[in-house]
This record gives sequence, structure tokens and C-alpha cells, in this order.
Amino acid sequence: MTSPGKVHEPPSDEDEVRAFQAGDEEAFERLVDRYQRAILSLCQRLVGSAEAKDLFQDVFLQAWRAIAQLRAPGAFRTWLYRITLRKARRRVLARRSSALDRPEELAAPAAGDRLELDDDLARLRGQLAELPPRQREVVVLRHYQGLSFAEIAQALDIREDAARANHYQGLQRLRRALGGGAERTP
Repeated sequence: MTSPGKVHEPPSDEDEVRAFQAGDEEAFERLVDRYQRAILSLCQRLVGSAEAKDLFQDVFLQAWRAIAQLRAPGAFRTWLYRITLRKARRRVLARRSSALDRPEELAAPAAGDRLELDDDLARLRGQLAELPPRQREVVVLRHYQGLSFAEIAQALDIREDAARANHYQGLQRLRRALGGGAERTP
């Protein structure tokens, strides 16, 4: 007898990774469906709208090639973010000119979106693009992707206190640049 109203939970990332490793190729498709919006958004914020789709495809192709060897299936989410960050860094370094010379290219999503019409948000996006790369990565992962500091540290291969420090410094720079108060010095 089944109990009425029992909620069926979707399989965890770990279960999906293990299913893929056992030969269920549809498990990877379910993982892509689960993370595609977050990864595309992160790609847009790291390399700009023009290159985001190519980076997105590269990320999932790399994940598909390497997932069979993933030793910690429960860490799929941070592993996927780590792949995204590393590939984005390589793309930015490969450009002839730095992405920071053209911060408007990092303005994702497209400027035609209703939310993006707000001047304050546009200013924030511009200032976010001008943060030092590590601070920008931490702020984006924390506020746009919702990662904890422990997950950010794991994705960036840094200590958790370094993730917290970069977050604090990045927010202070943004506040100062947007006129929200001066940065405090110890």
C-alpha cells in the first residue's frame, strides 16, 4: 500500500552521475537539463554574451568526456562550476584584448531584457565587470549562482576564508564605485 501524498524526489546529482557511469546516457541529459540555465548565465557573466553559447557547449562537452572518471559524484555541481571557470579564464586570456577593456561585453543577459533597462542594474553590471577576476568570480558565484562559500572555495580551488575575503573586497569595491559608501580600511 502506498501512502497518499508522498512526494517523489528527483534523483540527486550523485545518483545521476552514478547512473551515467553505469551506462545510462540519459542521466547526463538530465544533469544538463538541471544545470543548463545556471551554467549559461555564468558563462555570460564571465566571457560576455557573444561567446557564452560556445563556452557553454565546451563546458558540457568537457563534462561529458570526463564524468566517467569523476571520483566524487556528490560533488558534480562544484566540479561543473570549476570546469566553467577554468574554460572561461582560458578564453579571456586567449583574447587579444582583455575583457576588462570592454566591460560592456560582459553585460549579460542581453540589454533588451526588461530587467536590464534599469539604470542602476546596468551600472552594477558594468562595475561588476571591472572587478579583479577572482573577486568577480566569487561575487558572481555567490550572488548569481547561489553557491555557499565552501562550494565557491571548492570550485575555485582556494580556501574558504579566501573566498570570503574576495567576496568582501569585491562588494566593498562595488559599493564604493556605485556611491554606496567608502571602503573601510583597518
